[in-house]
Amino acid sequence: NLRTGDLYINGVSVSGSVATDDQLSYAGKVGSSIAKAAAINRVSAQSGVKAVVNETYVAGAAMTAAALTGTITINGVTTTSVTTTGDAGVSRNAVVNAINAIANQTGVTAVDSGDDKNGVILKAKDGRNVTVNLTTLTDVATGLTLGTTTGSFSLQSISGDPIVLSASATGDITRSGLS
Repeated sequence: NLRTGDLYINGVSVSGSVATDDQLSYAGKVGSSIAKAAAINRVSAQSGVKAVVNETYVAGAAMTAAALTGTITINGVTTTSVTTTGDAGVSRNAVVNAINAIANQTGVTAVDSGDDKNGVILKAKDGRNVTVNLTTLTDVATGLTLGTTTGSFSLQSISGDPIVLSASATGDITRSGLS
């Protein structure tokens, strides 16, 4: 979570991130790229810098084919029953189809990496956090990375001038997601 003192942009202090700025994420709102970008954008007029939220990308997990049945919950929305098999490619396809069937509710789409080492990739175009939980299924059977993944943001100079980042003596710039 971004705290006051963690980030100065061109000498202007950025206040801490607040959960209410993120109306899209299911979990971890205060530390989301959306909340951090909003905090930065509150001082854009003074700093000359704006933050733009990037697509959230969740890398897949390495897979070991296994015959299991269960559900996948993405951002609090649960899929219909999913069955994985002894063929990881068939399992990835089942996982992708189940997640994409609820994409309009979760804001998250799934892509088959086509590779057992890279599993199923998840994306949220609007930069929301992506939270993944499983019931009965496993990360290695589904190729999914579990937990909450936070997206990123980019800084853009409004005037084209350089962007200078710093922190206060007690701040920690890494909490901003920047270095």
